[in-house]
Amino acid sequence: MLTAVRRWWEARAAVGQLLRSQARERAAFAFLVHEKLDEAAACIEGGDAARAARLWEEAFAADPVVARSSPRTVHVLIGIGRPEEAEAVMAEGMRRHPAEPLFDAATDALAVLGRAQPPDGLPNWGPAEMTAATAATFLDWWWPAMFGAPPGPPVRAAFTAAMAELLAPLQAQPAGLVHRDYWAGNLFWLPRNRAPCRVAIIDFQDAAIGAPAYDLVSLVQDARRDLPDDLADRQIARLLAARPELDRPSFEAAFAICAAQRHLRVAALWVRLARRDAKPGYLVHGPRCWRLLDRALRHPATAPLRSFLDQHVPPALRRNPDQRAA
Repeated sequence: MLTAVRRWWEARAAVGQLLRSQARERAAFAFLVHEKLDEAAACIEGGDAARAARLWEEAFAADPVVARSSPRTVHVLIGIGRPEEAEAVMAEGMRRHPAEPLFDAATDALAVLGRAQPPDGLPNWGPAEMTAATAATFLDWWWPAMFGAPPGPPVRAAFTAAMAELLAPLQAQPAGLVHRDYWAGNLFWLPRNRAPCRVAIIDFQDAAIGAPAYDLVSLVQDARRDLPDDLADRQIARLLAARPELDRPSFEAAFAICAAQRHLRVAALWVRLARRDAKPGYLVHGPRCWRLLDRALRHPATAPLRSFLDQHVPPALRRNPDQRAA
């Protein structure tokens, strides 16, 4: 019990620090009932751990929870009285529960975030930024690893033009908060809470302003694990039902566009991690990302990137490069 109480107290201190730092760190924000957390801390000091646990639960049931990732904030989420009911990381919950309720809850939370007013000062995640990020992994790392030399200026120019054409339709989408790493490992399953607050979200340091389809791609086409093929259609329909202001055809096109960009960037990111950072274990995810890219390239909206790849990277080469010394 003393260990649990100490963790509760440390978690409360970490959350308090997070809240106080928000004015300086615009990329993170939190929906928390701070008064209840203070009251819970007082109960812990007074030895009333049961009441503290109830107050934690009330705080987290009030609004979606957003917190910067750290070991202490994990204790905020899973150390609130009944850890067997407040599941740990959502990825673990996926192994123990049907996928649909977990992803339904994650999509509901995403709809809330998409409608929320984002903090001031967030960077853009638009065509220019998405192109640069993709070039930094695909052209700068995957390409020389596959072909033995960096791409020349004509290839770079063709790639930039293809990405500009691919990503241009995203500018017609209503811009909002984009988490940019919205996957199961950054979500916590809180089944006792009311919808849409059954998912707590961490790790907002890369948050930006961008198209609403981007985070849904991250969620339902996970680069790190295989998910049911029909999950994307189910969650697209659910998000559109929660956000009727979004046009279905243009959103579905934006989903395919974001999927193509993300999967190409991440497939090449694993190569960078292996060669620059000596982390070859990530390469196991490469085949999945290339398969997801192939699926995205079947949508007509991704024709510009498909044409570039057909000209420069035939299907047989859309894979991890052979492993050799960097």
